[in-house]
Amino acid sequence: MPQQDTSQAPQSVGALLKTERERLGLSRERITEMTRMRIPVIEAIENDAWDSLPPPVFVRGFLRTYAKVLGVRQDEVLDRYAKLVPPESPGLDAHPASPKRSRQRTWHVFLVLAILAGVYGLWRLYPSPQVVPESREAQPGDQKVTAQTLPAGKEGSPALSRAAEKSPPAV
Repeated sequence: MPQQDTSQAPQSVGALLKTERERLGLSRERITEMTRMRIPVIEAIENDAWDSLPPPVFVRGFLRTYAKVLGVRQDEVLDRYAKLVPPESPGLDAHPASPKRSRQRTWHVFLVLAILAGVYGLWRLYPSPQVVPESREAQPGDQKVTAQTLPAGKEGSPALSRAAEKSPPAV
């Protein structure tokens, strides 16, 4: 790691990494191979062009990887970066949901599920207007008649047609 003079102002993050890379005799292409970062990202880091890089959480990962490859202390690089860049703004959700609001949502979900279960239960229990109540009763003769097959050329008997009328429609 390069020694700094205490009378000099501390180097920026990009300048520190660029100086160390050049001291080790590594090209940007070689750093790209070692870190899997693209050359424009490495150039932006070395030029301290933080606005052209992704959000700070990704930049910290890039800096950690870059410092590790160069043999520079990662915490020093990250501390310098933290001083240069303003604190990260919280993501899209500026106000996380409070526990009360979360409980309220849960209660609403359970209420909707209970209503749907009740409607479904009523729908299943309520008889359909197409089904005649007396057709639900099975008569012993109906089973024999419906189970018999008719020989070819003979028409169905009146008992068969009555059984067909009384049997519930196929579901």
